[in-house]
Amino acid sequence: MTRVKGVLWSGIALTLLLGACSLAPPLKTPVVPTADAYKEIGSWTQAQPADRLPRDSWWTLYDSAELDGLQRTLIDGTRRSLPHWPITNRPGRSAIRRARVCFPR
Repeated sequence: MTRVKGVLWSGIALTLLLGACSLAPPLKTPVVPTADAYKEIGSWTQAQPADRLPRDSWWTLYDSAELDGLQRTLIDGTRRSLPHWPITNRPGRSAIRRARVCFPR
C-alpha cells in the first residue's frame, strides 16, 4: 500500500512540475512603424451637424404616408398598452416568484 501511495505522489509531483514548464518560445513583439501625424487619403467632406432636424419624428424625413401610419399605430398602441402593463406582466412576475422559491439566496 505504501508503494502505491509513493507512486501516486510521485505522479502528482511530476505532473505539477511539468505543468509549470513552458515550451513556447519567448514572445517577440514586432516593431510597427507609426506616422507622426494622421493623413487623409482622397477627398473628404466636413461633418455637418443635423441639429435642425426633428428628433422626435425622424420618420417624417422620408415623406412616406405608410411609414407615418405605422409610426402612429406604434405610438398609439404603446400609449394604450402602458396602463395595462401591470396586468399583462403578471405571468412574468409569477415565473420570477417560482424561480426565487427554487433558488433562494
